[in-house]
Amino acid sequence: MIEFVKLADMPNDIIEKYRNKVPEIMIDFWKEYGIATTLNGYLKSVNPDSFISFVESTFVLGEDCIPLFVTGFGDVITLTKFNGEYNVIYIVKYKDGYAQAMLGANRFFFKFLDDSYFLSKYFELDLYKEAVLSVGELEYSECFTFVPLLALGASKDIKFLEKGGIAEYLMLITQLVGNIEDIKDSI
Repeated sequence: MIEFVKLADMPNDIIEKYRNKVPEIMIDFWKEYGIATTLNGYLKSVNPDSFISFVESTFVLGEDCIPLFVTGFGDVITLTKFNGEYNVIYIVKYKDGYAQAMLGANRFFFKFLDDSYFLSKYFELDLYKEAVLSVGELEYSECFTFVPLLALGASKDIKFLEKGGIAEYLMLITQLVGNIEDIKDSI
């Protein structure tokens, strides 16, 4: 199994609040690792309440989502309701202007974090490694930001990357470019 580095406990009130919404594997993860990182800091578990209002107001499926993770580029990974249950994992790529379902069965998410095909399909680990070497390691509350934004002329090249606050970057993207309404075919 992939290794996580625990940074802090997940508050008990958050675990209890989401106990009947998220799968037991996520409850177990929160109890053991809480707020944590993996993949050399690329993937960060988050307190859902820190992102839920933002995701609800900026993502077309947001009212039926629980944010679980954020990537080193500010992509938000959510558990999304389908057929009345929270069972589909989406990645909301604010910087790219779309969302995509990653998994239709949420219980496999942690297993797929060891799968090179899955990682290369949904995550930008090579660019992240280059960014860490060029710009430096991220603090927990930071992500790599494209300056200018991708929609405003940058390309996915390290010469356009800087470090910035995750929340500020996501707010800037949605204010300047708009909300996420495009869902790409996936799975």
